[in-house]
Amino acid sequence: GLNGIEKQQHLLAAITDYYQQHYADACKLRGDQPLPIIATGHLTTVGASKSDAVRDIYIGTLDAFPAQNFPPADYIALGHIHRAQIIGGMEHVRYCGSPIPLSFDECGKSKYVHLVTFSNGKLESVENLNVPVTQPMAVLKGDLASITAQLEQWRDVSQEPPVWLDIEITTDEYLHDIQR
Repeated sequence: GLNGIEKQQHLLAAITDYYQQHYADACKLRGDQPLPIIATGHLTTVGASKSDAVRDIYIGTLDAFPAQNFPPADYIALGHIHRAQIIGGMEHVRYCGSPIPLSFDECGKSKYVHLVTFSNGKLESVENLNVPVTQPMAVLKGDLASITAQLEQWRDVSQEPPVWLDIEITTDEYLHDIQR
C-alpha cells in the first residue's frame, strides 16, 4: 500500500484534478458569453488564519489545500474559516467568514458578507457588507477582585438579548471558594 505522504499526494492531486475538470467544463458551457466562473469550497487553504471555533477538518490526510492549486476561476468563494480574509494575496480567492461570532476570540471582530460585482465576466469589486451583531458577547479577564469589579459594570445593564460572558480567572492561588 501507499504510505501516508503518498496518500496525501494522491488526495491533493485528486482534489486539484476535480477543480480543474469542473473549471474546464464551466469554460465550455460559458463559451463566448461574458459570464464569470465562480468556484466554491468548504475547506482549509494553506495560509488561512483560524479562530478558536474552527474545528480541524481532514479530507483523508490532507489538512490544507494550496491556494495555487485552484483553477483560474473569476472568483473563489471559500467557507470553513470563520474570519474574513483574502488568501495568498489573490483578491479573487476569499473567505467571507462566519456571519456571527462562533467563539469568544471573535468578539469585537466585524462580520461580513461579500457583495461581489462582475463586469463582462471579470471581477470588478468585492464590497464588505457588515452583518449586525445579534448576540452581544464579551470577555472578562483577571484575578478574582478584577473579575468582581468587571461584573459590577454589567449588573445594571439591561439588554435583549443578554450579553454572553466568557470569564477567565487568572490566579496563582487555589480557588476553593470560587462557587460562593
